[in-house]
Amino acid sequence: MIASHSDIKTDFHHEEDLLYYCKSLFSGTFKSENDGVLEEDQYQRGLRHGIQKTFFRNGNLKQATMCTNGLKNGRSIEYYSCGAKKTNASYTEGLLCGTLEEWDSSGVLKSRRTYFKGKLIAAKAATY
Repeated sequence: MIASHSDIKTDFHHEEDLLYYCKSLFSGTFKSENDGVLEEDQYQRGLRHGIQKTFFRNGNLKQATMCTNGLKNGRSIEYYSCGAKKTNASYTEGLLCGTLEEWDSSGVLKSRRTYFKGKLIAAKAATY
């Protein structure tokens, strides 16, 4: 099922981290818009599950994050409005786990940090 923001007032509601449709847990794609920013979220049994996307007003992808059962799980990539990559991170069960890389808007690597179970274990700033 694909649902849009216009359905929210009558059929959709959030309780804590769960999304309901007509009093049942929602499964499917939910699209919403807030101040010109479009969000496209995947749900399974009321929880975010699958790719969660946010778009800039210009239509470019702002962020794409994988979720499993309501938690970030897998790759999360964020972009600048010009389309250049801003961050690239890995999550396991909602915690940073692996490498987090950050770039400036011209594509130059600013930093690289490594996490394990949400804790920083190594960091390296880029040298110019």
